[in-house]
Amino acid sequence: ILDPQTNQVKITTSGLTPEFSVAEGGTIYVKAATFVQNYSDHNGTGIMFPIVLNALGVINYAGNLNQTILPSRQYGVLRIGGTGTKTLAAPSGAETTIASNLYVDAAILDLDINSLNRLAATGGTMNVANGAKLMLKESNFPKYFTTVDLGSSSTVEYYGAAQDVTNVVKGYGNLTLSGSGIKTMPAPALM
Repeated sequence: ILDPQTNQVKITTSGLTPEFSVAEGGTIYVKAATFVQNYSDHNGTGIMFPIVLNALGVINYAGNLNQTILPSRQYGVLRIGGTGTKTLAAPSGAETTIASNLYVDAAILDLDINSLNRLAATGGTMNVANGAKLMLKESNFPKYFTTVDLGSSSTVEYYGAAQDVTNVVKGYGNLTLSGSGIKTMPAPALM
Protein backbone atom coordinates (compact mmCIF):
# COMPACT_ATOMS: atom_id res chain seq x y z
CA ILE A 1 0.00 0.00 0.00
CA LEU A 2 1.30 3.41 -0.98
CA ASP A 3 -0.57 6.26 0.67
CA PRO A 4 1.06 9.66 0.06
CA GLN A 5 -1.85 11.53 1.69
CA THR A 6 -1.80 14.86 -0.20
CA ASN A 7 1.98 14.84 -0.75
CA GLN A 8 3.58 14.43 -4.15
CA VAL A 9 5.66 11.32 -4.86
CA LYS A 10 8.24 12.26 -7.50
CA ILE A 11 9.59 9.34 -9.46
CA THR A 12 13.02 10.19 -10.77
CA THR A 13 14.29 9.39 -14.22
CA SER A 14 17.77 9.28 -15.65
CA GLY A 15 16.92 9.16 -19.32
CA LEU A 16 15.19 5.80 -18.96
CA THR A 17 11.52 5.24 -18.37
CA PRO A 18 11.11 4.58 -14.65
CA GLU A 19 9.47 1.34 -13.57
CA PHE A 20 6.36 2.20 -11.58
CA SER A 21 4.15 -0.82 -11.09
CA VAL A 22 1.27 -2.00 -8.96
CA ALA A 23 1.25 -5.76 -8.43
CA GLU A 24 -1.73 -8.02 -7.74
CA GLY A 25 -3.19 -7.00 -4.39
CA GLY A 26 -1.15 -3.78 -4.32
CA THR A 27 -2.90 -0.45 -3.73
CA ILE A 28 -1.96 3.13 -4.42
CA TYR A 29 -4.07 5.92 -2.99
CA VAL A 30 -4.82 9.20 -4.69
CA LYS A 31 -5.76 11.77 -2.07
CA ALA A 32 -4.79 15.00 -3.82
CA ALA A 33 -7.17 16.76 -6.21
CA THR A 34 -5.51 15.15 -9.25
CA PHE A 35 -3.34 12.10 -9.92
CA VAL A 36 -0.32 14.22 -10.92
CA GLN A 37 -0.50 16.09 -7.60
CA ASN A 38 0.23 12.73 -5.91
CA TYR A 39 2.43 10.96 -8.50
CA SER A 40 4.68 12.81 -10.94
CA ASP A 41 8.03 12.81 -12.67
CA HIS A 42 11.09 14.40 -11.04
CA ASN A 43 10.01 17.84 -12.29
CA GLY A 44 6.65 17.53 -10.56
CA THR A 45 4.71 18.11 -13.78
CA GLY A 46 4.51 14.84 -15.75
CA ILE A 47 2.03 12.09 -14.96
CA MET A 48 3.57 8.90 -13.60
CA PHE A 49 0.79 6.37 -14.09
CA PRO A 50 1.94 2.81 -13.37
CA ILE A 51 3.66 1.30 -16.41
CA VAL A 52 2.74 -2.13 -15.12
CA LEU A 53 -0.70 -2.30 -13.50
CA ASN A 54 -1.84 -5.80 -12.65
CA ALA A 55 -5.50 -6.52 -13.39
CA LEU A 56 -5.96 -6.87 -9.62
CA GLY A 57 -3.81 -3.86 -8.74
CA VAL A 58 -5.90 -1.16 -7.05
CA ILE A 59 -5.97 2.59 -7.59
CA ASN A 60 -8.12 4.19 -4.90
CA TYR A 61 -9.28 7.80 -5.26
CA ALA A 62 -9.94 8.33 -1.56
CA GLY A 63 -9.36 12.02 -0.89
CA ASN A 64 -11.66 14.05 1.31
CA LEU A 65 -12.14 16.63 -1.42
CA ASN A 66 -13.36 16.83 -5.01
CA GLN A 67 -11.01 14.90 -7.30
CA THR A 68 -10.49 14.50 -11.04
CA ILE A 69 -9.96 10.90 -12.16
CA LEU A 70 -7.08 10.54 -14.58
CA PRO A 71 -8.70 9.72 -17.95
CA SER A 72 -7.51 7.76 -20.97
CA ARG A 73 -6.02 4.96 -18.89
CA GLN A 74 -6.71 1.31 -18.14
CA TYR A 75 -7.28 0.72 -14.45
CA GLY A 76 -7.01 -2.74 -12.87
CA VAL A 77 -9.37 -2.24 -9.93
CA LEU A 78 -10.74 1.26 -9.49
CA ARG A 79 -12.02 2.23 -6.04
CA ILE A 80 -13.79 5.46 -5.13
CA GLY A 81 -13.82 6.53 -1.49
CA GLY A 82 -13.35 9.47 0.82
CA THR A 83 -15.76 12.38 0.42
CA GLY A 84 -16.63 14.83 -2.31
CA THR A 85 -17.17 14.22 -6.01
CA LYS A 86 -14.76 12.18 -8.13
CA THR A 87 -15.21 13.26 -11.77
CA LEU A 88 -13.98 11.45 -14.87
CA ALA A 89 -13.12 14.42 -17.05
CA ALA A 90 -11.90 12.87 -20.29
CA PRO A 91 -11.20 14.63 -23.57
CA SER A 92 -13.67 13.86 -26.33
CA GLY A 93 -13.17 10.36 -27.72
CA ALA A 94 -10.84 9.28 -24.92
CA GLU A 95 -11.35 5.79 -23.54
CA THR A 96 -10.95 4.94 -19.88
CA THR A 97 -11.37 1.25 -19.04
CA ILE A 98 -11.22 -1.18 -16.14
CA ALA A 99 -9.57 -4.61 -16.36
CA SER A 100 -11.29 -6.13 -13.31
CA ASN A 101 -13.60 -4.36 -10.84
CA LEU A 102 -15.18 -0.99 -10.02
CA TYR A 103 -16.09 -0.17 -6.42
CA VAL A 104 -17.77 3.07 -5.36
CA ASP A 105 -17.30 2.62 -1.61
CA ALA A 106 -18.24 6.17 -0.62
CA ALA A 107 -18.54 9.67 -2.08
CA ILE A 108 -19.85 10.45 -5.57
CA LEU A 109 -18.53 9.09 -8.87
CA ASP A 110 -19.58 11.45 -11.69
CA LEU A 111 -18.90 10.02 -15.16
CA ASP A 112 -20.27 13.19 -16.79
CA ILE A 113 -20.46 12.31 -20.53
CA ASN A 114 -17.64 9.75 -20.38
CA SER A 115 -17.64 5.97 -20.42
CA LEU A 116 -15.95 3.76 -17.83
CA ASN A 117 -16.45 0.23 -19.10
CA ARG A 118 -14.85 -3.09 -18.30
CA LEU A 119 -12.29 -4.07 -20.91
CA ALA A 120 -13.51 -7.65 -21.39
CA ALA A 121 -17.10 -8.50 -22.23
CA THR A 122 -17.57 -10.83 -19.23
CA GLY A 123 -16.41 -10.99 -15.64
CA GLY A 124 -15.78 -8.47 -12.94
CA THR A 125 -17.87 -6.74 -10.33
CA MET A 126 -19.29 -3.25 -10.14
CA ASN A 127 -20.52 -2.17 -6.72
CA VAL A 128 -22.02 1.08 -5.50
CA ALA A 129 -22.14 0.84 -1.71
CA ASN A 130 -24.87 2.08 0.59
CA GLY A 131 -24.67 5.87 0.85
CA ALA A 132 -22.51 6.21 -2.28
CA LYS A 133 -23.67 7.76 -5.56
CA LEU A 134 -23.07 7.26 -9.29
CA MET A 135 -23.94 10.18 -11.60
CA LEU A 136 -24.43 9.89 -15.38
CA LYS A 137 -24.93 12.75 -17.85
CA GLU A 138 -25.35 10.44 -20.88
CA SER A 139 -26.65 6.90 -21.36
CA ASN A 140 -23.28 5.76 -20.03
CA PHE A 141 -23.92 3.30 -17.20
CA PRO A 142 -20.70 1.19 -16.95
CA LYS A 143 -20.86 -1.92 -19.18
CA TYR A 144 -19.54 -5.48 -19.31
CA PHE A 145 -19.55 -6.28 -15.59
CA THR A 146 -20.97 -9.74 -14.88
CA THR A 147 -22.06 -8.68 -11.38
CA VAL A 148 -23.63 -5.29 -10.69
CA ASP A 149 -24.56 -4.63 -7.05
CA LEU A 150 -26.20 -1.36 -6.12
CA GLY A 151 -26.64 -1.04 -2.36
CA SER A 152 -30.19 -0.57 -1.07
CA SER A 153 -29.34 3.00 0.03
CA SER A 154 -27.04 3.81 -2.90
CA THR A 155 -28.11 6.31 -5.56
CA VAL A 156 -27.74 6.37 -9.32
CA GLU A 157 -28.64 9.70 -10.89
CA TYR A 158 -29.25 10.26 -14.59
CA TYR A 159 -28.89 14.06 -14.83
CA GLY A 160 -28.48 14.82 -18.53
CA ALA A 161 -30.82 15.46 -21.42
CA ALA A 162 -32.54 12.51 -23.14
CA GLN A 163 -31.13 9.30 -21.61
CA ASP A 164 -31.76 5.57 -21.62
CA VAL A 165 -31.90 4.11 -18.11
CA THR A 166 -29.95 0.85 -17.87
CA ASN A 167 -31.73 -2.31 -16.77
CA VAL A 168 -29.92 -3.53 -13.65
CA VAL A 169 -30.87 -7.14 -12.93
CA LYS A 170 -30.70 -6.78 -9.14
CA GLY A 171 -32.41 -3.37 -9.30
CA TYR A 172 -31.48 0.11 -8.16
CA GLY A 173 -31.23 1.24 -4.55
CA ASN A 174 -32.38 4.80 -5.29
CA LEU A 175 -32.85 6.09 -8.82
CA THR A 176 -32.93 9.83 -9.47
CA LEU A 177 -33.97 11.24 -12.85
CA SER A 178 -33.16 14.93 -13.28
CA GLY A 179 -32.00 17.34 -15.95
CA SER A 180 -33.85 18.00 -19.18
CA GLY A 181 -35.25 15.63 -21.75
CA ILE A 182 -36.99 12.28 -21.63
CA LYS A 183 -35.56 9.39 -19.62
CA THR A 184 -36.45 6.07 -21.26
CA MET A 185 -36.95 3.20 -18.83
CA PRO A 186 -35.94 -0.35 -19.81
CA ALA A 187 -38.53 -3.05 -20.31
CA PRO A 188 -39.14 -4.52 -17.85
CA ALA A 189 -38.07 -1.76 -15.45
CA LEU A 190 -36.55 -3.20 -12.27
CA MET A 191 -36.34 -0.96 -9.25
